[in-house]
Amino acid sequence: MADAVNQAVKPNTEVIFTLNGETGKSVSQFSKEWLSLVPLARGWLTARGKLLRANALIAVSLNYNKLYGWIDFTSISPDSIAKSFDKEWRAQAAKYPLDLPNMKRLYDAVDVIGLSAYPPLYPGFKYQDLPVALQYHAQELSYAGIDLKQLLDSGKKLVISEWGVGGGTQDGGSIAKSTKDVAGYPFFGLWYPYAASKDPWRNADYNEYRRYLYRMTAQWLVNGGGPQFPLYKLYAWGAGSWDAMGVHFQSGDASGSWADPEIIQIVKDHNGKV
Repeated sequence: MADAVNQAVKPNTEVIFTLNGETGKSVSQFSKEWLSLVPLARGWLTARGKLLRANALIAVSLNYNKLYGWIDFTSISPDSIAKSFDKEWRAQAAKYPLDLPNMKRLYDAVDVIGLSAYPPLYPGFKYQDLPVALQYHAQELSYAGIDLKQLLDSGKKLVISEWGVGGGTQDGGSIAKSTKDVAGYPFFGLWYPYAASKDPWRNADYNEYRRYLYRMTAQWLVNGGGPQFPLYKLYAWGAGSWDAMGVHFQSGDASGSWADPEIIQIVKDHNGKV
């Protein structure tokens, strides 16, 4: 993949090359192996002078939770995490040794920190609630001695590689039971191909929440994300019932679509300003 990028880019093209995606425990247990890939990938990208070093950005990208493989909270608020996580993390760390020193070295070595950060929220959430998944991730990183805010202050870039809301249930087979569930479990959704029976957005209340999330997100991004964790980029997930922009060819048929024209316009308006 890095070789293909090297052949396609111009020297001034900015490339964010992610070593992994939506992982956690495999990184925290085998950090040394991931760390060894950083200079290799950077060398592949910049080979033969095809890409400037400053534009060859290496990233690690994880889920916003499960960094150490464990998650079972009745509440996912940072306060609940602080109260519950320490005990469970220590129990698991004893059973499955983690390579925390190299985890810290890995985060020091990369240029970009990415994460899938579907925000667990509630109907009518406040603007300041949007970083909840980032707060969660920062909490877990702290167990490896990694200070996310300090890394960003030092020049690392933070990218949300997946964002959105799916409107489904945990098994992926049903539409969520309430707007509260749509907001609280945005990582649950339904999969291809589209069918009207699998469209949570036919429910006007559910779709209004989805629009609200995108409107608030656009406002958040115009202000640079943050305030604690400034964002460099955010990518909305364009698959299944999360596909609010109709990116995938199976996101709609003659009976309807998971896409929403109002959200498409929100995204176009935002992207036109940046």
